[in-house]
Amino acid sequence: MIDCGMSGVNGCNATYPHAAYKYIQSKGLPALKDYKFLQGKQDVCQEGKRKVTKIKQFHEIIGNSDKDVLRFAINKRSPVVVVLSGVDAEKSLLTITAGALDDTRWCGTSSTARHAVLAVGYDFTNKETFTIKNSWGEGWGEGGYADIVATHCGLLDNPSYPIVTQEDILE
Repeated sequence: MIDCGMSGVNGCNATYPHAAYKYIQSKGLPALKDYKFLQGKQDVCQEGKRKVTKIKQFHEIIGNSDKDVLRFAINKRSPVVVVLSGVDAEKSLLTITAGALDDTRWCGTSSTARHAVLAVGYDFTNKETFTIKNSWGEGWGEGGYADIVATHCGLLDNPSYPIVTQEDILE
């Protein structure tokens, strides 16, 4: 998808989840073993690779900002895509090594969305946090994962997820 992006999918530059979903609906995705991911690099499009999955639809939770709705979506549809907002959300993300992201200095509003991650879990025992998985590999955070306070960086604004059915799995 990074290499072969169409309108709205901007390679290694920022894109929005709905553009990625529409690409997958239109083109499908090859198996990772057949299409090596080059982290942080855009390569030549290999359009002819055998596709193993696609999606027919996706669901955007528009303007909800409700942590219970995101928890429900994670329980039923995990992982859930969330877009962190801020003028420099990536700068704040780069500082994570352990513990929860509890720094709002770089956070902005949903109109300044900057970086998509996967929400894969939550812990509401102390601080209400969600566990996110970044695409930056295992060297980031704790093995590629980190916790972020529920009310920070637009985490609750416009989460989304693909709806994958058995017929979407082509192989």
